[in-house]
Amino acid sequence: MSSFWFDNWIENKNLIEILGVAKDSVAHPEIKVCEFIRQDLEWDVPKLKQFFNDHPIVQKIQRISIAIH
Repeated sequence: MSSFWFDNWIENKNLIEILGVAKDSVAHPEIKVCEFIRQDLEWDVPKLKQFFNDHPIVQKIQRISIAIH
């Protein structure tokens, strides 16, 4: 399972790099990407917005296709 913050799952970068934040400043560093995907294989936008409000990264994540496997 991919780390939401530390694995390269957005344009071969991690969220720490993209957002330019310190590793020790992230909320819930153990959280996984799969925790932001609903059972119908769509992004859980309300959960993403809990972390980012209306930051443009939410729209970028929403454009990522979710693989079935």
